[in-house]
Amino acid sequence: ILVDLAGHTAGGRLGIFARRPAPLQMTWLGYLNSSGLAQMDYRISDALADPPGAERYHTEKLLRLPHAAWCYRPPADAPEPGEVPSAASGRVTFGAFNNFAKTTPEMLALWARILAALPGSRLLVLAKDTGVAQRAFAAQGVAAERLDIRPTCSFGEYLALHREVDIVLDSYPYNGATTTCHALWMGIPVVSLSGTYPPASRSGASLLATLGLDELCAATPDDYVAIAVRLAQDVERRRELRKNLREQMRRSPLADAARFTAALEAAYRSAWETYRRSIST
Repeated sequence: ILVDLAGHTAGGRLGIFARRPAPLQMTWLGYLNSSGLAQMDYRISDALADPPGAERYHTEKLLRLPHAAWCYRPPADAPEPGEVPSAASGRVTFGAFNNFAKTTPEMLALWARILAALPGSRLLVLAKDTGVAQRAFAAQGVAAERLDIRPTCSFGEYLALHREVDIVLDSYPYNGATTTCHALWMGIPVVSLSGTYPPASRSGASLLATLGLDELCAATPDDYVAIAVRLAQDVERRRELRKNLREQMRRSPLADAARFTAALEAAYRSAWETYRRSIST
């Protein structure tokens, strides 16, 4: 079995898979979508990221794991979450840490609505090109003083930025995955919008549900705004999450490497047995 971990991302090697060097080929992890490659037999996912019916979006068969299709290993040098920033500053700070290329005008409009509903709140954004981000927000009528746009930075600096943020806003239709996990590990609730087109728009739903945080996952744009505003107004809930999220993750299937590995190996064995039967008949 040969497993692709990059898909159509930088450095991907789908050309090798197109030559089918292995009798059974799968794609997983690095690209939250179908490869579109006829020689790719399976895509590894889960029932929340790819619910029943998602097969129509794939050239591969779906191999669904029993919990989330990811296993998170937290950074060993991650700082402690610290206190809720708004308790000291008197204002709620939202964060947007996904690749800014994922941010659509529709998503920017939702963030603008959230800021408008919460006078004094601000949004901290990471962007490779800060000028592009500034112009994008200006087009939505967001005043510059409501924004803190910073250039991309080292991994350690990125983790430390979480201590300045009360709530992270996920991107849509391409949700975060590892970025979401980092925020949750830092004790920050992540508000995510779940779409009908799997799986890129449903990775947030999968991760949050695995942690029992369905309350943070929105089904509609209006829900997304409402959840973010409600959470911003509930400092006690945010304080509770800041205190408990890290331990909640430690105890969840998302961070249980042994359990995850067993499930992944069982999926490999099942797919191999299906293949073996197909060539023996």
